[in-house]
Amino acid sequence: MFAFERQFLTEEDMAEGLIHERFHIPVTLAIFFGLLSIAYPSLNGLTEYAFWGFTSLILARLVALDLTNHTLPNIYVAPLALLSFVGIAIGAVALSWQQALLGGFIGFGAILFFSFLIEFMLKSAFLGGGDI
Repeated sequence: MFAFERQFLTEEDMAEGLIHERFHIPVTLAIFFGLLSIAYPSLNGLTEYAFWGFTSLILARLVALDLTNHTLPNIYVAPLALLSFVGIAIGAVALSWQQALLGGFIGFGAILFFSFLIEFMLKSAFLGGGDI
């Protein structure tokens, strides 16, 4: 974990995850290049390359932190959420505002529903608010 990330987390947030913390940079890079390899064939122009490159880097970092520490720091979650609006505004995301909001509500609602269902069945917390 990078030093600046630690100031946004508590000791409880830094539990050991599925992957040892010393692998967080290689895991971040592997996920980043994997995401770019998926997006690359459909990109047109420098604006889309920059947008999807930056978005993929933040998303890769979030996935790596979740795998290594079971935490999603708001320092990455908030910019990623804002980038979705920027992507729509600059045309890098081929969705309308209505489609994006509807997809967000449906996705959030479905994950929230299953989280409550699993918590009810297991009688313990399953997902945190950041995961949803």
